[in-house]
Amino acid sequence: MSGSEPKNLSVSSSTGSSSDESVSSSTGSSRRKNIVDDQTNPSEAATAKDGTGKAEDAATKDVDNKKGTEDDEKNKITKKEDLNEKPSAPVRITIPRADDLASLLSVNLRTDDRIKFSWSKITVSTRPGLKMCGLRGKTPKKEILKEVSGVVRPGEILAIMGADGSGKSTLLNTLLFRNMGKLEVSGTRIANNALVTPNNLTALSGYVQQDDLFILGLTVREHLCFQAMVRMHCGLSKEEKWERVEEVLDELELRDVQHTLISSASNEVEGISGGEKKRLSFACEVLTSPSLLFCDEPTSGLDSHMASSVIDVMVKLAEQGRTVLTTIHQPSSLIFSKMDQLMLMSEGRTIYLGPASNALLFFNKCGFECPSNYNPADFFIDALAINPADPERSRKKVEKIATKFKESRVGIDLDNEIENDLKYLALSEETVSRSPYKVSWATQFIALCWRNATNVRRGGWIVLVRVLTNMLTAISFGSLYMGIDSSTLSGAVSINGGLFLLVAVLAFSNIFLTINVFNPEIKIFFREHFSGMYRVDTFYLAKVIIDLPISLVSNIAFLLVFYALLGLSWVKFPVVLVIVICTVISVSSFGFMIASIVATVDVGLALTPMMVMPLMLLGGLFISINALPPYTKPVRFISFFFFAFEALTSNQWEDTQGISLHCPKNFSITANITDCGTVDGAELLHQQGLEMGHKWIDAGALLVLAILFQIIGFIGLSIRARKR
Repeated sequence: MSGSEPKNLSVSSSTGSSSDESVSSSTGSSRRKNIVDDQTNPSEAATAKDGTGKAEDAATKDVDNKKGTEDDEKNKITKKEDLNEKPSAPVRITIPRADDLASLLSVNLRTDDRIKFSWSKITVSTRPGLKMCGLRGKTPKKEILKEVSGVVRPGEILAIMGADGSGKSTLLNTLLFRNMGKLEVSGTRIANNALVTPNNLTALSGYVQQDDLFILGLTVREHLCFQAMVRMHCGLSKEEKWERVEEVLDELELRDVQHTLISSASNEVEGISGGEKKRLSFACEVLTSPSLLFCDEPTSGLDSHMASSVIDVMVKLAEQGRTVLTTIHQPSSLIFSKMDQLMLMSEGRTIYLGPASNALLFFNKCGFECPSNYNPADFFIDALAINPADPERSRKKVEKIATKFKESRVGIDLDNEIENDLKYLALSEETVSRSPYKVSWATQFIALCWRNATNVRRGGWIVLVRVLTNMLTAISFGSLYMGIDSSTLSGAVSINGGLFLLVAVLAFSNIFLTINVFNPEIKIFFREHFSGMYRVDTFYLAKVIIDLPISLVSNIAFLLVFYALLGLSWVKFPVVLVIVICTVISVSSFGFMIASIVATVDVGLALTPMMVMPLMLLGGLFISINALPPYTKPVRFISFFFFAFEALTSNQWEDTQGISLHCPKNFSITANITDCGTVDGAELLHQQGLEMGHKWIDAGALLVLAILFQIIGFIGLSIRARKR
């Protein structure tokens, strides 16, 4: 291979991969051996056969003869280095193309699609910051991971274990390029000797996270169909995608619950179990037949039976040729026995990385013997834990084990293998990043609209409850205004109060509702967005388009009842309806803005009154705009209360010529009202600093505010997505 030939992630060749894997110490695993046999170059296989033609017998004798095995491994390492110096063909990663339907839809991975994944000298540290606004100086930099290296091969399950705070979750996130916004990260990630980028890793891998997050109103089948729509390549037809969904339902044993709701918001309908949710998470990730699968503590929160069934799923995926890397917390002895490779960590360092079956023997040689009938996983955690009562002694013990491993044959072979990966990497050019999205913008948008609409339709009773609740609220408020004479000053003032109350109810109910509904789904958005399923703008736009009409239904029900009880003219109602629709769009957009920026619902609900009340005071009812200090008057132009109230009152009092004034004793008459006779609508509005004839301008201003709020919300959500 010439140095000028770029090694990208779109062309495949398996030559040379077997030599890289020959240094593996896990030949005792039948699953690993089968995968290696599949990847062996035919010429190498022919060479391996002796004169009798019985390669398997020769391999068995080598295993029985320890010295012979060591010599053979040395020869393989030498051979590997020679291959890396003068390779006959590049080892590359396959990202399936649209016309390569066999690899996109196959359950068992082809040899060319299998991936060996390694990482070299991964170091993660916190960035120094300031304490108490700089009063106590900078916080020191803290290293979370310290030059961690490792490798996992096709057909293997690598389990990363360690006590709390050992760095296993940080390592997994770092390998996946996730949650690194506030960290300093260095190191190299390599897949089949090619440099890995975030977008390429998204295209090549799947990630089963610890928490199972789903849209509650979907069935198992509907959820998988949505995943297929946005995750499977656009070159595949719908029929081919649905066929893959059928395969995954059978493969992950979800056929019996395919029409069961994942969960119910009201808890009236029983959803699927915890183990079934975890299998559904695996099903989503294997839809695209990824070559590399990451799992974050997949057995957490499950009983022993469910946990074992989840591990069986991982074993099955590894048997198909996938490379599986998982963190795991306190596995049972049965689960531990199913792991091929084991990586033990303590305080951000690699303590052991090798065959899980050899770990006890290694610790025994280091002077730490596991008691009989004791779970090996618990023994390793206890041995590597830092005792708060005597941390120095614990660290010396861990240092001793780490040093022994580094000096061991397995440790030396690991370093040599990763070093060879890096040497081969130097021959290739850095891979150009490509978009992680498999389908077009339009397909993403249609799929998201379908999911949102299905979820809303499934929860139709919630919309009905909102309509009935709003109607009852309108009756309780509107009954206080029944019989008011709008031809008198006191009646006119009361009507103005009722119109402002209408705006206030619309504002607070819609803002709180939007925050409660939209903010929890942002967690699901982050997960799916980083899995390369859809863009920020498609998610945001689809959510707004589906949710806003639903909000209008319940608010119009409130308006109809409240308007009737106020006793106002139905001739002017169409204009009122338009103004209310513009108001609902504006205040809902304000809710979307807050929900997109804040981290949790509680924070959003706490901030809302602080942000809304000043806008409410500038609405024109409580304080006359004329009485405001000059420097505060421009602020009213960001108040949806002001525009909505001015539009409603302008529509109500236009063409009104005679409002009777009944002045009580000692009543102070304003400068614009010269007697206690009558006043027209324009004068009534002018007292509050409002203008007659601006109703359509105000309606347009409400829509402009809505667009402004949505833009701010979208930018805020995009920034949050980048930081993650």
